[in-house]
Amino acid sequence: LSLKKKGRKAQANISTKRTNSPNPPYTDDEMIVHKLMQKQNKKGEVADWIEPYKTELQEVENRRLTLLDDDDITDSIRRDALPLRMILETKRDGRLKGRLVAIGYREPKYWDVKSNSSPVVSLSTVRALLFRAGLISDVISSVDVSVAFLQADPYPDSHPKRYVVYQPDRNVKARYYLLRGAIYGQRSASREWYDTLAGWLDSKGYKRKIDEPCAFINDKGFTILSYVDDLICRGSMEETIKFYKSLEDRFDCKDYNILAPDNKLAFLGFDITCEEVSIDDINMIGEGSVDNIQLDDDGKVRVIHIDQQQVIEEYLRSPDVKPSFNILSPMSGKYHILTDPTLLEGDDINKYQSIIGTLNYISSVTRYDIAYPTARLAQFSHKPTVGTMKGVNKVLQYLLSTQDFKLTGIYAPKTDSFDYYSDSDHAGDMPITTHSHTGTVLIMNNVPIQWRSKKQPKTSRSSAEAEIYALSDTLADARLLQWKMIDINIKVPDKITIKVDNNQAKVFANDETISSR
Repeated sequence: LSLKKKGRKAQANISTKRTNSPNPPYTDDEMIVHKLMQKQNKKGEVADWIEPYKTELQEVENRRLTLLDDDDITDSIRRDALPLRMILETKRDGRLKGRLVAIGYREPKYWDVKSNSSPVVSLSTVRALLFRAGLISDVISSVDVSVAFLQADPYPDSHPKRYVVYQPDRNVKARYYLLRGAIYGQRSASREWYDTLAGWLDSKGYKRKIDEPCAFINDKGFTILSYVDDLICRGSMEETIKFYKSLEDRFDCKDYNILAPDNKLAFLGFDITCEEVSIDDINMIGEGSVDNIQLDDDGKVRVIHIDQQQVIEEYLRSPDVKPSFNILSPMSGKYHILTDPTLLEGDDINKYQSIIGTLNYISSVTRYDIAYPTARLAQFSHKPTVGTMKGVNKVLQYLLSTQDFKLTGIYAPKTDSFDYYSDSDHAGDMPITTHSHTGTVLIMNNVPIQWRSKKQPKTSRSSAEAEIYALSDTLADARLLQWKMIDINIKVPDKITIKVDNNQAKVFANDETISSR
């Protein structure tokens, strides 16, 4: 007890010294920003962050909040008001930004008056839009809607009243507001924005699709794909200009970008670039592929690229990744993973799980070449070992040496072609697991637009069973993909043909078996 008292007294003395230390002559807002920077471990000066802080607070107050007088604040409002907090963040381009968000987990249940599920466009549909057949004169463009959630339609009078409170510091008086519409951090914010955007597009003559509900097409064939507040479009130059003029009349947007050889598009963390090359420089796969190419007015072929080089470069600056030359594969053998079964501890576990999350993101967007090792290493996330960390480091080294990897395809071929591939091993990871692994690649116009690498949920008793299971998953993926392609007016084959390398699977698919389990 005496030690505890002594420790408490020592702590009190330290606190007193800190309180009495001289502080710069800050204003109230500057003092708040100073404390936020300390709490969130942000670099820079208070003068750098004060303007983003004030701008965000004023923006949200003007669009969404009505300040309550002290006489209007009842006990029920104090009890149910949803707290707000300010987050300071640094954007990829170096901009400093404040973000006033609701603490969503404390949002009352009675605020949910409809489903909060909000769809986003699938990445396979985005890739298909870029590499599909079409007119060579069509342009690809993108735009980012500014503070989209704050531009959603306000709550109707029939909705329950919602109140929020903002108290950035305990020494600052709490401010209570009536919430007029959705803000960042709410469960319903994304759905409110989607309904607003979809309703507005419907009023402009765009048809929302069924299997790809974030695809909107008008009678001129102008196609819009939405991923929350990011839009990517394809159509004629005339329709493009017309759409963005109408969009800017309704919403506050950043300047839209049109893809050109000297102007890339940044969309969802990857870059879209293009170049014009001679037809003699094109290395096509498949018979008659050259005849499927359209030339522009200068007799050139436009080639589209998708890559994540900038994202990978920025990410690999933080982990301690040592460069490795002549690394031809990201794959670590199963025995290499088992070399050291010592379990990781503490921060090393968090580091492993964080790297796996990043690799999952990268492999799902452009890097199908690391999908298999990432899927295998992710299976150890709950109990990572020193051996599996070696495998993760090998994948990072492979990324470091192949940063210029790109998905590349011809822009606007005359017709679309599809190739679907399915494969599986049979208990290939013994003795780690007896489950087999499924691999799927769906190709459109010689470009992979969807892929899957996933462990099968049960043990297969033969290689044929493992292949048939993989074939079933590939068929489901291909069917869903074709439904989405039909939604964006891409002609697909009536019959789905999947290429496999297993005779038993072919016999099973052709119904040539005498008897079957």
